[in-house]
Order: sequence, then C-alpha cells, then structure tokens
Amino acid sequence: MEYLSGGDLFTHLEAKGRTMEGEAQGPFQKLFSSLHHCHQLGVVHRDLQLDNLLLDANNNAKISDFVLNNQWHPGKKPNTFCGSPAFMAPGLFLGSPYTGPEEDV
Repeated sequence: MEYLSGGDLFTHLEAKGRTMEGEAQGPFQKLFSSLHHCHQLGVVHRDLQLDNLLLDANNNAKISDFVLNNQWHPGKKPNTFCGSPAFMAPGLFLGSPYTGPEEDV
C-alpha cells in the first residue's frame, strides 16, 4: 500500500483557503478519470468526499476508503443504505434505491 504523506484533500483545502478554478482543474480531471475507470470496472465508491481523497508528497490526489464500495451490476440495485449523510445523493434520503455510478459524483 502506498503511503500518502499529504493528508486528505479537505484538510489541505481548509488550510490553504481559496483555490482558483484553473489550479484545481487538472487534479480534479485526474480524479474524475480515476473514478470513471472504477465505474467501467463495475466498482462504485458510495462515500466519495474530500476526506476520502488523499494527497501524496506532490499533491496528487488518490481515491481512498473503498470500505463501502460495491460491485455494480446494471439492473441490480444494492439494498444497503450507506455513506456519509452530507455527501449522499439526495434521492437516497427520500427512500429511493441507489441507482449506480452517477450517484458517486
């Protein structure tokens, strides 16, 4: 397992303050590309948040905490309710089932 010495993205952004769009664009494109790759492999995260994005020594972000992840099978909806409430898709609070990868974003 890789050691990520930069801490989590939430703490980093909280300490740094405002980040300009141009500065954040490249790293977030890499993150979304990584998430898309997971989705193509049938893996959904279900608890994606800034605390679960860890930074290496060069401030490259890595997705972590796949504890709640599930294999995603289109047409088969998981019957579990999980994730951090502040970051969950709104429909889950209304009792809607988890519908898939689009709810990771």
